[in-house]
Amino acid sequence: MFANGANKKRPLDIQKQTVKRKAEPPRHIKVDQTRSTQARKIIAKPAKKTHESSARISNSSNSLVARGGNRRSNTPFASQSPINFGQEDSDDDESPPDTPKRLKLDDDQDRDVSRLVRVRDAFDPQCTTKISMVHAADIPTLDKGTKYEPAFPGLPESFRLELQYPSMASAEKYSLTKPIHDPHAFQAVSDITEVMHQVAENYLPEKARNDFVNESTGFPQRFQRAINKREVDVIKQVIEEYNTALAGLRDDGSIAGELDKRHSLHPSLIERILNQTYSRTVSPNLKVLSKYQAGTDNVYGELLPKFVSGILRKDLRMKSSDVFVDLGSGVGNVVLQTALEVGCESWGCEMMKEYYRVADLQHAEFLARCRLWGLAIGKIFLEKGNFLENVAIRKALRKADTVLVNNQVFTPELNEALTNLFLDLKDGCRVVSLKSFVPSDHKITSRNLNSSYNVLSVEKKRYYSNCVSWTNEGGTYYVSTKDSKRIERFLQKHP
Repeated sequence: MFANGANKKRPLDIQKQTVKRKAEPPRHIKVDQTRSTQARKIIAKPAKKTHESSARISNSSNSLVARGGNRRSNTPFASQSPINFGQEDSDDDESPPDTPKRLKLDDDQDRDVSRLVRVRDAFDPQCTTKISMVHAADIPTLDKGTKYEPAFPGLPESFRLELQYPSMASAEKYSLTKPIHDPHAFQAVSDITEVMHQVAENYLPEKARNDFVNESTGFPQRFQRAINKREVDVIKQVIEEYNTALAGLRDDGSIAGELDKRHSLHPSLIERILNQTYSRTVSPNLKVLSKYQAGTDNVYGELLPKFVSGILRKDLRMKSSDVFVDLGSGVGNVVLQTALEVGCESWGCEMMKEYYRVADLQHAEFLARCRLWGLAIGKIFLEKGNFLENVAIRKALRKADTVLVNNQVFTPELNEALTNLFLDLKDGCRVVSLKSFVPSDHKITSRNLNSSYNVLSVEKKRYYSNCVSWTNEGGTYYVSTKDSKRIERFLQKHP
């Protein structure tokens, strides 16, 4: 039954169905213990066939890889011209209805004027809200899988810094340490300098911005020089001057004024906040999470932030009034990113206990981080259990504008169950997936009018390298649009 078809006359009802397909062997996943500059690679290999029901299948669409403090994708997202399939006619060539071409993404054409990016009371001196967060100084203790040492010889282990953020929240505590063996784990010095750069670029008026990051006298430059020269007193002095200057711009309303001009956030700021959250909650738990890699069908890898950003901004052009659902949300990466980047209501569902436990940790830290940065986000709901059965998720799907399913290694049975589930989506809802739910040669005919495939119009797209965690190579993904009138158009042409 269609979710949007109340009291509306239809030529027929689409029936949920089971289509026999050639079985694909499920794949077991293991983690390669070596880490690259991008992420710890997740390697898929064939495994023996299993006969688990879809209700028991792990539906983690965005599972873990170790990315330490530097979760990055150096190659920007870019999709080629879409390839359309799932045609409405097999007897005659019929072009699909004309759709307006998307304009080039820019601030004027895609400004979401209803989106407000600033949390007003986060800049109110009278606000007494306290933030409970994981400080950078806590990471060496929490991350038992990585050994840390002082940033340079002679630096006392007890040495601490406090770095102010744009809001009225208390400063974050840092210990100047570095990982001994893993250069891609959390780096306190680079995190501090990156925060300074992001604050200058995204929160300050032009003159103050130029002063803050001046090539000779800017705070990040002076801080790095003091680190290189191992001048402990100068390090402290630079941070104190930075904190004082930033507090002055906050108190005189300059920062609030800049944020209020904005209706979106720069991708580099979004990625910085996501990286900070990830390194303080997910990275310390990778050893526990990796135990679930072996012996399960559907645990694989993450969609990296720049890939997700490209989908949200270019493919979907989402707005803060939209509703987003991630089926198999793992530790919640994409749900959190969407709530921050788009500012919309964002849902996720994960059935594996250790994954949703870490997702809860990451969610709590993410809320604290956004408050620290003074940024407003969409409502976040992280559900637990099988997404085929979860009542809250079924309700969320009926109002969803976008659904994400990383079905890269889902079994045919689970993909079939999802296709039937999509019958309840409202018309116009987009489904983003790594595999198409509709066979590439499928066309509507008089013999398959009851097929659930018929309500999905599919675009095949390509992503380039460094977009997903399990490979550095490019690949394909699909954007399907729910359109229940496709059958009506077919019947009108073939009465």
